[in-house]
Amino acid sequence: MPAFSAMESLFLFAESSRLATHVGAVQIFEPPPDSGPDFVRALHDSMLAETDLLPVLRRKGRRPLGRFVWTEDRAPDLAAHVRLTTLPAGATEETLLAAVAELHARRLNRRKPLWEFHLFEGLPEGRFAAYFKIHHAIADGATVQTVLRSGLSPDPAERGSSMLRATARPQLGLVREAPTPPAKAGIRVRTRRLTRPELANIRFRAPRTMFNRRISARRAIATTTWSLDRVRAVGRAVDGTVNDVVLAACAGALRSYLDERGVLPDRPLVAAVPVSTRSATDDRPGNEVGVVLAGLATDRPDPAERLRAITASTSAAKALFAELSEPEISALLVANGVGLLAQAVPGVTRLTGRAAVNLFVSDIAGPDQPHYWRGARLERIFGLPMPSDHVPLILVAFGHAGRLHLSATCCPVAVPEVGRLIALLDNSFHALENHAELRTAE
Repeated sequence: MPAFSAMESLFLFAESSRLATHVGAVQIFEPPPDSGPDFVRALHDSMLAETDLLPVLRRKGRRPLGRFVWTEDRAPDLAAHVRLTTLPAGATEETLLAAVAELHARRLNRRKPLWEFHLFEGLPEGRFAAYFKIHHAIADGATVQTVLRSGLSPDPAERGSSMLRATARPQLGLVREAPTPPAKAGIRVRTRRLTRPELANIRFRAPRTMFNRRISARRAIATTTWSLDRVRAVGRAVDGTVNDVVLAACAGALRSYLDERGVLPDRPLVAAVPVSTRSATDDRPGNEVGVVLAGLATDRPDPAERLRAITASTSAAKALFAELSEPEISALLVANGVGLLAQAVPGVTRLTGRAAVNLFVSDIAGPDQPHYWRGARLERIFGLPMPSDHVPLILVAFGHAGRLHLSATCCPVAVPEVGRLIALLDNSFHALENHAELRTAE
């Protein structure tokens, strides 16, 4: 029985009645033209009959002699994991997100394999949704995508796929801008030690804000969708990336949100950006993820200046990574990740006297072509991460089929009116677009 790693154990130790340490995603589908009224129920029944499960869905933890170890459930009761809900008449996407937020707040049952899959029918025009969650001790974002891709196909005529079945399809998406370890990329690097000043430039300079507090057990979710071509056009105007534009739009929204409440700090906010350390073919269970920190330039009122500052900051970070060896990159990414996770353990932030970051921002690059689940077209997909004490807000951007789907997952006590934050996020992106159009006209 393999023992838990230090990071996997931390995800279990950090869990409490207020903090559910799982991650997930919600997908919204358009039914195929030839589907009948029982299409979603048939999907549910086929999932209950699945026998060739992905290995990660059989995993559960035990704690003999006080030590966490992994075991395999060879015949899990799928009725305890896969559930179908009919939304009330007149349900909207907001109704769906409220139901998902309630489920996302509930901890998983540790006596069973640590995952759940919920189907929702009853959205307008026959649309339906799927919500999947899995414990962070056994899965990172790439593992979530492994499960989701198992049932998706670029072929709308395929009808035999199962969302839970072991499969060899390529990844649906990976964390965008993940720095490839230099040795694997074939890039010549100069190996040297990371000095303490260099670490200080990357870590732990976040100002205190209204976000840096203990969270409640409640969760709230709000979403929006942008054209990916429009996002790329803004990035090209300043020689930046999609990731730079997402960070700049988030920065503008957060600046306005905090300023409206009279609590905008003088120093710029700091975001933690998850980075996958997996290879493109690695779909093993577990956590292969690190964190880099990004200054958001929220002290600058001009959106164009913020975007330029963020682009310069991310370029400098890439230059630093180019100077490091593969072990140094891995050590830095993992050290940041473990340090941020440790602050979710009760008492850690009280001892250190400050929070490491103000929020998480994750950007995931999915496929450009549409995908289907037994003929149902995937319209939107939203990542749902794990808010924690002192980091109650996480923004995720998920690219798919020419669109960028953004979600804010938070504790509504620490981040009230998250719908307002999403509206400000749209406004912030439009301000960046206006700047890009002016640059193009010049």
